[in-house]
Amino acid sequence: MTGSIALDQRLRELFARIISREAADSLTVDSTTDDVAGWDSTSFVAMILAIEQEFDIEVSALEALRLQSVSGILEMLREKGCAG
Repeated sequence: MTGSIALDQRLRELFARIISREAADSLTVDSTTDDVAGWDSTSFVAMILAIEQEFDIEVSALEALRLQSVSGILEMLREKGCAG
């Protein structure tokens, strides 16, 4: 993944905790819910809750729609000032 190493690492750790270490290790900025094994509807909701807690932010329903890709997650985090 690209961007802030700290932000990328924190996101990888969330993926490892919620989905699997294998999923976290295979993430790229282009990864989506369609190509990451285990990133299903249940883990999607768990990821949103974990992102809110980890970065101390609130994710609206509209914003959540963008979080179906790693690039969408990183973009939203940067927009909310979560630089790492």
